[in-house]
Amino acid sequence: MSLTTNSQQENVTKLFTGSSHTEMYAKYRPTYPDELFEQIVALNCSKDQKKLNILDVGCGSGQASFSLAKYAKLLVGVDPSENQIKQAKQKESQSNIQGCKFDFIVGTDVNLLECVNQLESFHQSTTCENQFDLIVVAQSLHWFNFETFFNNVSKMLAPNGVFAAWTYTLNSFEGEHGETATNTLNNFYNEEMWKPGYWAKERKYVDDEYRSIEQYMPYPSNHKRLVLDYRKSMPLAAYISYISTWSSIESFGKKNGEEKKKQLLEKLKTDLMNDLKLESDSDEVQVLWKIHTITTTRK
Repeated sequence: MSLTTNSQQENVTKLFTGSSHTEMYAKYRPTYPDELFEQIVALNCSKDQKKLNILDVGCGSGQASFSLAKYAKLLVGVDPSENQIKQAKQKESQSNIQGCKFDFIVGTDVNLLECVNQLESFHQSTTCENQFDLIVVAQSLHWFNFETFFNNVSKMLAPNGVFAAWTYTLNSFEGEHGETATNTLNNFYNEEMWKPGYWAKERKYVDDEYRSIEQYMPYPSNHKRLVLDYRKSMPLAAYISYISTWSSIESFGKKNGEEKKKQLLEKLKTDLMNDLKLESDSDEVQVLWKIHTITTTRK
């Protein structure tokens, strides 16, 4: 993940690098539906059903990487957080995925070409340029230096290769009392997180569904947008744990202390329990995320 200045980059990256936050991120961040990956892989113009070279930038602990592995002969995951990469490697060691070589490495959108070139996988070809059939960014493109990153994408995509980046916007709740709970969540998001400045300015790209990022993507005549509904039932306690992984919640905690952060999340949980008429935080809630994907293809 990278911002326009080194100091901004360091400040934002710190929000994702603490070991406790990294563990929460790996445990509670949503995975993605198989349909999303099927749609993206289908955009690749190679019709011979070959296994792909896939690059996952801002891979975190591998939320997308391991779902993509069944399509890959090589999957490279890059993230600036050593703790996130450690989590991804731990997942790899515990997985039983056959036929895919994994490389998880520390790097950023800015030094992407340089750090991937150092991998043993590219020693024979001497460069990773024109090598990747699919480059993806899951829920982190808004942190990147767009011009530098997309310049790297143009160099690294193979002919007919696909770039895809997606983000899920603020969720809603479904069910009998879902509208009331959604209104409470929207108020929390805007009044408690946005208005006091706990969200970084880059969050606006998520709120506009990455529309303002599209102008930076290469191959403009090949741009496409996909929108997918992702529904998940989970205990309210697990949902609140997901909220606790927001970078804005991390910012709130750093400014106000862990006890105030705990109180903030507890109040949100109580408000949602009341709205949804739940008896306990172990009761299930029905969550709906809209996943917005922007894609382009090198032809």
